[in-house]
Amino acid sequence: TNFERDSGIGQRADPNKPIYKAELWDKVQYNDVNGNATDPSFSCGPAGVPRMGFPNKIVSNPTEVVFLYDNENTFRWIPLNKPHNTERDQSYKGDSVAKWDGDTLVIDTDNFNDQTWLGWPGYFHSDQMHVIEKVTRTGNTIKYEVTVEDPGVLQKPWVWNPRVMSINTDPKAAFWEDPPCDDKDLEHIVTKERG
Repeated sequence: TNFERDSGIGQRADPNKPIYKAELWDKVQYNDVNGNATDPSFSCGPAGVPRMGFPNKIVSNPTEVVFLYDNENTFRWIPLNKPHNTERDQSYKGDSVAKWDGDTLVIDTDNFNDQTWLGWPGYFHSDQMHVIEKVTRTGNTIKYEVTVEDPGVLQKPWVWNPRVMSINTDPKAAFWEDPPCDDKDLEHIVTKERG
């Protein structure tokens, strides 16, 4: 219980928050208080981009990049140097395309549905969201940067705090398969408190 509450306090206290339009703060607060009932990922829904975060493995060739995620048993296929697919339906992961800018891989994603959150506590988005991710490798570290633009709900772009990760050089490193999400507890929760 304390871990969840401490984590919630830490997330609420983070000074780097998305700045919503004034009329939408009530919805953010409602989502925060009622997170168990409104957070799509709490009832087996996907986290979506960018909430799913940095991948566990990146595979690339001259025409594409594939991001593999350990925590959701999912992937993102990202073509290199191609335009967005304007005929694709909106989705949780959007439509991603990438290009190299020097040593930085720049991933441009649009065409989202509005069924995921940017993050907890209650940070929702609209179907107008546009995400730019930058991945820069320096030696055995990777810097991951994210900018979220959403003129439907945000007053200004939200620039995440950059994340720097070390590359796992262990040749025996492996992915662990997640069990399928089969929620059996949600209907028995008696409190809406989350964090």
